[in-house]
Amino acid sequence: MNLINNIGISYNGNYINQGSQIDKCKKATDIGAKYIEFNVRNDGKDTDFSNLTTYFQNELIFHLPTINTNQTNLKKVKELISTVLKNNIKLFVLDASTLTYETYDWSTVEEQQNYLKNMAKGIASLIDYNIDIAIENTYKDDEGILFGKTLSNISDLLVYTRNTLVEEYGFTREKANEKIGISLSLKKLRLSNEDLVKWLKVFNNDIKCIKVDNIENNLEELDTLLNELKDSEINAPILLETKEELEKITNEYKKFEFLIIKKDNNEPLNFDNYQVIEDSKYNEYNYNMSSNQGGFTNIIIVAMILLTIIIAVMMFALKLR
Repeated sequence: MNLINNIGISYNGNYINQGSQIDKCKKATDIGAKYIEFNVRNDGKDTDFSNLTTYFQNELIFHLPTINTNQTNLKKVKELISTVLKNNIKLFVLDASTLTYETYDWSTVEEQQNYLKNMAKGIASLIDYNIDIAIENTYKDDEGILFGKTLSNISDLLVYTRNTLVEEYGFTREKANEKIGISLSLKKLRLSNEDLVKWLKVFNNDIKCIKVDNIENNLEELDTLLNELKDSEINAPILLETKEELEKITNEYKKFEFLIIKKDNNEPLNFDNYQVIEDSKYNEYNYNMSSNQGGFTNIIIVAMILLTIIIAVMMFALKLR
């Protein structure tokens, strides 16, 4: 298995830094990404996902707003899914929950089961659209640390969701396992102090998506991940999460690609012999600006020379008179 065939980009920046959805598609095409993940905002803004396949021919992943524990936003999430299905979609991702870890952890066993059943029903109901879902591990939001940060949290929710598909939607066990899996965010694992290798071994066949970030400062972690993927033959998209400005993404992504190619060639994971690649459009813009400024400067110089000659001629003519 060549890992290079599975890499893509997850855009986490705002509109000011990373532009419109079409800008992101064009950038992903320019850098050769196999996948794009769009993070859909909870407030419903910047959600024009029409005609994306015109600008990006590979597969799309949508990170949906998390379903509230009381499912008050479930209808809106379903409406969003129905509007984007016309695109070439590989996967839908959503965080495990909005429930605080403390609330869940201090609840009775019966209350915990009710929480799990309610969350599972909300996630399972999305399968009506015949889509694949990946439940992503959580860490924290404005309210604090969330349910979904631990391996046991995600494992329990995955089991409950699959059981719901079998018991309430008539899925076979095999089909339920196929439609629901997990999305693994290394950043959230790192923040939660969770063991990456343990997660990879436990969820080996359940991983539908993996996200990495800040690769220059986490080379050892990335090396561990890629070794496990090759040994286990986990065939899932590997996305580089970035908040970088659009014009800086080319170099960031090419560094990621450089490391993946090294791993495919069984070479040590480092940046030796890497050559910085600047954004071509950004350079073209700067080049054009420089050229324009240079041309303007040349015009001024020529004008000054001509003016000097004219003044000299006029002074010579005055002397002759």
